[in-house]
Amino acid sequence: QDTMGEDYGRKFMVAVDGSQNGEDAFQEAVALMNKKEDQLTVVTAFEYMHYPVVYGPVPVTVVHNANEAGLKAGKRILRAYAKKIHAAGVINYKLAVLCGTHAGGLICKRAKEVGIDYLLLGRRGMNKFSRFFMGSTSKYCVENAECNVLIVKKLVRTEEHAVLSDVKKAEEEERQRRIEEAQGTSGEHKKEQAKREAELIGVVREEEKERKRREEAEGTSNEKDIEQERREAELKKVQNDEEAERKRRMEEIDDKMPISILENYLK
Repeated sequence: QDTMGEDYGRKFMVAVDGSQNGEDAFQEAVALMNKKEDQLTVVTAFEYMHYPVVYGPVPVTVVHNANEAGLKAGKRILRAYAKKIHAAGVINYKLAVLCGTHAGGLICKRAKEVGIDYLLLGRRGMNKFSRFFMGSTSKYCVENAECNVLIVKKLVRTEEHAVLSDVKKAEEEERQRRIEEAQGTSGEHKKEQAKREAELIGVVREEEKERKRREEAEGTSNEKDIEQERREAELKKVQNDEEAERKRRMEEIDDKMPISILENYLK
């Protein structure tokens, strides 16, 4: 697939195979290039399996099916990278499945044909099946490619450092915000606590006043009871005195009354 215009800047090529190291090489190329002016070629190399080099009684259909499967796998890989290229905002790009007898030779040949300035590969990007047939593709390209070759061991980009710095800065700001918030909350908590303590003291004072009032009320009630008892006692004493006086007078009258009148009174 070719989406390039006639005018472009530098030419980058990335060899991918579906591995993480291949992905890192792709991401490094995207980070290094000018997405609007430079050209990006993404290739995946597939070595055909030839019957003469296969040891043992392997049917031709097995070899054919293995080759077809490898070609389909390469196309699937490139379809996935086409989406990634669009997402990255790269305008000029090419995609190609390279088929032949030696992956390293295929990559170097395509780089020369296209006039690549920078070739990027993963250090140990091939899967186990591919390594069995390919050998050290990255080493071959370093030794034989006519362009600059960049072997990406681990994805480390200036963009990522900037993003990481921004993340750390944001985390630090968030940490400071939480500290300030916690301090503010602590101050408000202390104020609230002081307010509650003051209210509690006020409640205790009111309860103490109420207690004293009740004691005074109870004391007044006791005094009233005592006064009532005193009056009742005085009244009873008066009544007793009056009764005693009445009896005394009756006795005095009886003593002075003549016998004849007393007899009539008694009848």
